[in-house]
Amino acid sequence: MIRREDAERGELSAGRSLGGRPGRAGRALGDDPAAGFGALVDQVGAELASADPAAVITTIAGGMTVDTYLPTRTFELVVHGLDICAAADLPTTFTPASLNETCALAGRIAARAGRGPPRRTTGAEAESHAPLT
Repeated sequence: MIRREDAERGELSAGRSLGGRPGRAGRALGDDPAAGFGALVDQVGAELASADPAAVITTIAGGMTVDTYLPTRTFELVVHGLDICAAADLPTTFTPASLNETCALAGRIAARAGRGPPRRTTGAEAESHAPLT
Protein backbone atom coordinates (compact mmCIF):
# COMPACT_ATOMS: atom_id res chain seq x y z
CA MET A 1 0.00 0.00 0.00
CA ILE A 2 1.28 3.47 -0.82
CA ARG A 3 1.21 5.57 2.31
CA ARG A 4 0.82 9.34 2.01
CA GLU A 5 3.85 9.94 4.21
CA ASP A 6 5.96 7.71 1.93
CA ALA A 7 4.73 9.59 -1.14
CA GLU A 8 5.51 12.93 0.47
CA ARG A 9 9.06 11.77 1.17
CA GLY A 10 9.33 10.32 -2.35
CA GLU A 11 9.86 6.82 -0.96
CA LEU A 12 8.01 4.84 -3.58
CA SER A 13 9.32 1.96 -5.62
CA ALA A 14 8.08 0.61 -8.90
CA GLY A 15 5.93 -2.45 -8.08
CA ARG A 16 4.29 -1.09 -4.93
CA SER A 17 0.58 -1.80 -4.75
CA LEU A 18 -2.07 0.83 -5.37
CA GLY A 19 -3.51 -0.39 -2.08
CA GLY A 20 -7.16 -0.29 -3.07
CA ARG A 21 -7.01 3.39 -3.99
CA PRO A 22 -8.91 2.95 -7.30
CA GLY A 23 -11.78 1.16 -5.55
CA ARG A 24 -12.00 3.84 -2.84
CA ALA A 25 -11.99 6.57 -5.48
CA GLY A 26 -14.81 4.83 -7.38
CA ARG A 27 -16.90 4.38 -4.23
CA ALA A 28 -16.36 8.05 -3.32
CA LEU A 29 -18.25 9.01 -6.51
CA GLY A 30 -21.42 7.66 -4.91
CA ASP A 31 -24.49 6.01 -6.41
CA ASP A 32 -24.36 8.21 -9.52
CA PRO A 33 -20.70 8.17 -10.63
CA ALA A 34 -21.33 10.45 -13.61
CA ALA A 35 -22.86 13.13 -11.38
CA GLY A 36 -20.11 12.66 -8.80
CA PHE A 37 -17.45 13.06 -11.46
CA GLY A 38 -19.22 16.14 -12.84
CA ALA A 39 -19.23 17.70 -9.38
CA LEU A 40 -15.49 17.04 -9.10
CA VAL A 41 -14.90 18.65 -12.49
CA ASP A 42 -16.76 21.77 -11.35
CA GLN A 43 -14.86 21.89 -8.06
CA VAL A 44 -11.45 21.39 -9.63
CA GLY A 45 -12.20 23.88 -12.41
CA ALA A 46 -13.00 26.56 -9.84
CA GLU A 47 -9.87 25.77 -7.83
CA LEU A 48 -7.63 25.80 -10.91
CA ALA A 49 -8.94 29.19 -11.98
CA SER A 50 -7.29 30.74 -8.93
CA ALA A 51 -4.28 28.40 -8.62
CA ASP A 52 -0.74 29.80 -8.80
CA PRO A 53 0.94 27.94 -11.71
CA ALA A 54 4.29 28.11 -9.89
CA ALA A 55 2.93 26.66 -6.64
CA VAL A 56 4.59 23.37 -5.69
CA ILE A 57 2.24 20.54 -4.85
CA THR A 58 3.00 17.12 -3.40
CA THR A 59 2.32 14.26 -5.76
CA ILE A 60 2.97 10.55 -5.64
CA ALA A 61 6.08 11.29 -7.74
CA GLY A 62 7.32 14.06 -5.44
CA GLY A 63 6.97 17.83 -5.59
CA MET A 64 5.84 19.40 -8.88
CA THR A 65 4.63 22.82 -9.89
CA VAL A 66 0.97 23.12 -10.81
CA ASP A 67 1.84 24.01 -14.42
CA THR A 68 4.06 20.90 -14.72
CA TYR A 69 1.58 18.60 -13.00
CA LEU A 70 -1.54 19.49 -14.98
CA PRO A 71 -0.33 18.19 -18.37
CA THR A 72 0.38 14.81 -16.76
CA ARG A 73 -3.20 14.63 -15.50
CA THR A 74 -4.57 15.65 -18.90
CA PHE A 75 -2.44 12.93 -20.47
CA GLU A 76 -3.79 10.30 -18.05
CA LEU A 77 -7.41 11.38 -18.58
CA VAL A 78 -7.11 11.28 -22.37
CA VAL A 79 -5.19 8.00 -22.59
CA HIS A 80 -7.36 6.17 -20.07
CA GLY A 81 -10.48 7.81 -21.48
CA LEU A 82 -9.61 6.38 -24.88
CA ASP A 83 -9.15 2.93 -23.31
CA ILE A 84 -12.44 3.09 -21.43
CA CYS A 85 -14.39 4.30 -24.46
CA ALA A 86 -12.84 1.60 -26.64
CA ALA A 87 -13.69 -1.10 -24.08
CA ALA A 88 -17.26 0.20 -23.73
CA ASP A 89 -17.63 0.79 -27.47
CA LEU A 90 -18.40 4.48 -26.88
CA PRO A 91 -17.39 7.44 -29.02
CA THR A 92 -14.61 9.66 -27.67
CA THR A 93 -14.73 13.42 -27.55
CA PHE A 94 -11.77 15.47 -26.34
CA THR A 95 -11.08 19.14 -26.79
CA PRO A 96 -8.36 20.09 -29.28
CA ALA A 97 -6.42 21.65 -26.38
CA SER A 98 -6.43 18.40 -24.38
CA LEU A 99 -5.34 16.38 -27.41
CA ASN A 100 -2.60 18.89 -28.23
CA GLU A 101 -1.31 18.79 -24.66
CA THR A 102 -1.41 14.99 -24.59
CA CYS A 103 0.45 14.63 -27.88
CA ALA A 104 3.04 17.22 -26.85
CA LEU A 105 3.74 15.39 -23.57
CA ALA A 106 3.92 12.03 -25.35
CA GLY A 107 6.42 13.53 -27.81
CA ARG A 108 8.59 14.95 -25.01
CA ILE A 109 8.57 11.59 -23.23
CA ALA A 110 9.51 9.76 -26.44
CA ALA A 111 12.33 12.20 -27.19
CA ARG A 112 13.76 11.92 -23.66
CA ALA A 113 13.61 8.14 -23.92
CA GLY A 114 15.50 8.24 -27.22
CA ARG A 115 12.45 7.17 -29.22
CA GLY A 116 11.90 10.41 -31.11
CA PRO A 117 13.14 11.22 -34.59
CA PRO A 118 16.90 11.61 -35.03
CA ARG A 119 18.35 14.99 -34.13
CA ARG A 120 18.60 17.17 -37.24
CA THR A 121 21.39 19.64 -37.74
CA THR A 122 22.89 21.48 -40.69
CA GLY A 123 25.94 20.75 -42.76
CA ALA A 124 27.87 17.49 -43.02
CA GLU A 125 26.36 16.02 -39.85
CA ALA A 126 22.82 16.43 -41.22
CA GLU A 127 23.81 14.80 -44.49
CA SER A 128 24.97 11.69 -42.62
CA HIS A 129 21.43 11.01 -41.32
CA ALA A 130 18.95 9.12 -43.43
CA PRO A 131 16.02 11.32 -44.52
CA LEU A 132 12.86 11.14 -42.46
CA THR A 133 9.98 9.50 -44.28
